[in-house]
Amino acid sequence: MTGDHANIKVPAYLEIIDIAGLIRGSHAGDGLGNMFLSHIHAVDGIFHVLRAFECSEITHVDDTADPVRDLDTISEELRLKDIDFMNKKFEDLEKSMKRSNDKQLKIEHELCERVIKHLQDGKDVRLGDWKAADIEILNNFQLLTAKPVVYLVNMIEKDFQRKRTSFYPRYMLGQVLAGQTKAPQAAGAIHSNFIRKGICAEVMKFDDLKELGSESAVKAAGKYKQEGKTYVVQDGDSIFFKFNVSDGGKK
Repeated sequence: MTGDHANIKVPAYLEIIDIAGLIRGSHAGDGLGNMFLSHIHAVDGIFHVLRAFECSEITHVDDTADPVRDLDTISEELRLKDIDFMNKKFEDLEKSMKRSNDKQLKIEHELCERVIKHLQDGKDVRLGDWKAADIEILNNFQLLTAKPVVYLVNMIEKDFQRKRTSFYPRYMLGQVLAGQTKAPQAAGAIHSNFIRKGICAEVMKFDDLKELGSESAVKAAGKYKQEGKTYVVQDGDSIFFKFNVSDGGKK
């Protein structure tokens, strides 16, 4: 670009919609129920805000604050809503298959069976080991448990600094997240091409980067590693994903 347009910058932006939390039975319409769930079908990701402090002036639907219990409730309700959606999709596909011999219908029908089983086993869709062809279909379903998630813990600052709150050992993000995702699935949260064409993941720890000050210093200290597709993402990982930009095998 030249002239007056050369220095134009278009900032990135993030639109966040604040929606009331879920209670048990929301998938069936209890509380705000379906109103809540219908609002988040079209979003790109979900922030779960988990209360981790006691306060007699702020009531809790379950009487006491427990972020792990609340996360279990939210996750279960989202899975149940997805099961309900997938069962209806499964039935619609069965009807369509009676009227058509389209092979794509059979492929989607078989995938629906696997997704329903996965959800009934208590697993979120985003944590499944799906093939690239599966993911292309799943993206059209906009399943709630397929969306990337960030967990935000709402707690008293002193409790976090001291790490002495009774909740702290239970909701450390390392316990919540680490070990639920392999490198290709983590990369797929950025772009599905990373799953199909991923080559390797270059990994360093955020704590190492913070301590040593730069990526080159981390490398010099021997703490920058190359991992393959079987690498299980750990809490605190900073990862640079490499993948083929074309089917010709070039990076």
